[in-house]
Amino acid sequence: MSYRMFHWENHGMVLAVGLRNGRIRIYDTSSGKILLELIDHTDQVTKLSFAPDQSLTMASCSWDGTLKFWDLSDDGNMYKSFKVGDFTDQRGITYKLSSLAWSPDAKRVAVVGTFKSVMLFDTVNRKFLLKFNGHCNHITSCDFATDGVLLVTASVDTTAIVWNSYNGTMMFKLGHQFPAPSEWFPGEDDTKVSSCRFRGDGLEIVTVADDGYVRFWDLTQPEFPVSVCSVEDPLCCSVKPGGELVAVGNQVGSVTMAASASNPQSLSHMCRIKTNFSLLGQNNNVGENNNVDHLAIPSTLKMFLKYENMQL
Repeated sequence: MSYRMFHWENHGMVLAVGLRNGRIRIYDTSSGKILLELIDHTDQVTKLSFAPDQSLTMASCSWDGTLKFWDLSDDGNMYKSFKVGDFTDQRGITYKLSSLAWSPDAKRVAVVGTFKSVMLFDTVNRKFLLKFNGHCNHITSCDFATDGVLLVTASVDTTAIVWNSYNGTMMFKLGHQFPAPSEWFPGEDDTKVSSCRFRGDGLEIVTVADDGYVRFWDLTQPEFPVSVCSVEDPLCCSVKPGGELVAVGNQVGSVTMAASASNPQSLSHMCRIKTNFSLLGQNNNVGENNNVDHLAIPSTLKMFLKYENMQL
């Protein structure tokens, strides 16, 4: 079996490394010693992510078709596992999972893979929540916005879709190839969008596509990217907190740093972020639409908070 690293995640105190044989190794970052070796996945680990609540809870997904949750404060106990294929239209199929993302309040996890749906799980009650349909081909990447309302996914079908993460409504579709994909022409691996990340305060998105371009999008004008830069054989990207810089990894092992001017956000959008994020902590029903509908405010403000109106 190969023990080459495939994905790693740094929590500050510990480093989690996913291996191609399905094992996960936990390292002490100060000494470099192996603290734990987690053995439950049976195929390549494709994504690891610690919960954003600063706990030692970690989620992992794999080509074995499972999403697993681990408690590193309890000797790496694997306390919940989902076979994602059980919640698709064709139950029981083992789909390869490609990526996952935690919501900012750590109450939900989105997972994507070699199927056309986005699967959302409740990490509090440990159950399946929702399935989002809209892509025409396999989904490669996903990311939550800072306030937990929007979720972006990238796909082999050459698009990235921005969703309302509470009800699965498709908010925006970011096209990378024209004509747009369809069920009859769902895109191919050599034209796929391989990575997507929110940038800044949730109205800007970065996508990486196999056509060799990194695109920067503004959701107030989502028809076309606001800027584009060329990178040889791009594979994935990561955004610096604050959004000033984007690191783009390519298929031959090098990293390119890209930057694009970020527009200052409006006061109304900053208020939207703060309001939505504060409502996350008050949400007793994880699947509820962020408690916005229960606020005693005008309907136009509710639509604004849910991104149904982009501007007041």
